[in-house]
Amino acid sequence: MQTLLPEATIVPLLVGEIEDQEAAQVVDSLWDEQTLVVVSTDLSRYHDAASALRLDEATARAIETLEAQAIGEEQACGHAALRALITAAWAKRFFAARVDLRHSGQATGDLSEVVGFGGFVVG
Repeated sequence: MQTLLPEATIVPLLVGEIEDQEAAQVVDSLWDEQTLVVVSTDLSRYHDAASALRLDEATARAIETLEAQAIGEEQACGHAALRALITAAWAKRFFAARVDLRHSGQATGDLSEVVGFGGFVVG
């Protein structure tokens, strides 16, 4: 981010176990027309590729439909931050669109234990 947008102010926000509404209020208070909100999290972790694809597809649908409660620890290690973003986006009547959905096995060739990743745009 600092390389692409060196003039940008970065506000790191670490979200632990917190109520979705509380975390969403913090995100919402920082989110305006000039703000880029980035949430980084793995999706499923250490499942075989077929299981990961099923889990991650369900998580992607939950993100796309802004269903925060459908995302828990099994779906994303950063579930609290992801739910905060989704909750704030829902309140703003924003949308979420999938850019890509993959798992680590697609890069490494090892399909026995993979980590899922997805890219989404919310606005």
